[in-house]
Amino acid sequence: MRVRFLAGSRQVHFEKADRFGPDVSEKQVAVVIHSTAGNILGGLGGVFSGDAVSLAGLSGSFANKNVGTGKTVTVSGGTLTGTDAGNYRLIPASGSTTASITPATLTATGFAAENKVYDATTAATVSGGTLGGVIAGDSVSFTGLLGSFADKNVGTGKTVTISGGALTGTDAGNYQLSSASGSTTANITPATLLITAATNAKTYDGDTSASATPAVSGLRGGDAVTGLTEVYSDPNVGIGKTLLVSGYTINDGNGGSNYNVTLVNDTTGVITQATLALITTSPSPVQLALSSSTNQVNNSAPNIGEGTRATPIKAINEGSRIAPIKVGTSSKDKDEANLPSCN
Repeated sequence: MRVRFLAGSRQVHFEKADRFGPDVSEKQVAVVIHSTAGNILGGLGGVFSGDAVSLAGLSGSFANKNVGTGKTVTVSGGTLTGTDAGNYRLIPASGSTTASITPATLTATGFAAENKVYDATTAATVSGGTLGGVIAGDSVSFTGLLGSFADKNVGTGKTVTISGGALTGTDAGNYQLSSASGSTTANITPATLLITAATNAKTYDGDTSASATPAVSGLRGGDAVTGLTEVYSDPNVGIGKTLLVSGYTINDGNGGSNYNVTLVNDTTGVITQATLALITTSPSPVQLALSSSTNQVNNSAPNIGEGTRATPIKAINEGSRIAPIKVGTSSKDKDEANLPSCN
């Protein structure tokens, strides 16, 4: 028996002579090659009725290992098996067919989330992770994992939810990543907030109040500080005086706990002396009273500026009421003011 492959076809032809003599005409049988689910299958066509013979061990090879559809598969090899296989001879089968390679699915596990300083967002940085299912020798890794804290506020052991991710590397196109999801934990620590007193100058007013407003640095996102006030360390006149932050409210949605606050004093404050004005008034009247025991007029007139000369009292009856008079500072005025009473 002779077997020959017809060029340009997928059939391997067998030629079999009758086992009892050379004068029997040749009979053609064929091997039809096809592929299913990555396997190369072959069927023998034209086997003599009643003979038990089949084809096994065909080999196939894609042009390359990469994912694709309708890819050429080169077929080779093959052996005959069965009770009557010894009555046939197979020229090694060769030819081609087509098949597809679909992406392998990978899993990602073992993530870790990084701790961070408060930034007013829920974003988390995720690292690590192990890909399962990569074929030995392939270059593939993953990146772009997304992490999200349950809320933005400071805390320890906070849950981080993981999602997303993309494959990278030379062989990344031959794989698909199952959803990289899961959770881990990480911490959010407080951010530093600086509140700095501003310089201020004023005239002495007896208290420590200051009109300047402290400056703020280190706020995150839409957080704000309100109610900012400052005071002098003491009310006294001087230069290079210390100003202290005296009031503030942090509006961060967490009672201010998302920040570690540092208060910074200012040492350039000034309090200048207050100016006093001298106030002058016209002389005050002097009250004279008659003493019933001495019959003397009592005069307690102060030393005031030269004024209107006092009118002498010529006669005063005991018990009479003395009208006020103005007295100057001259000796004569004083003498006339201290007059004896007359009967």
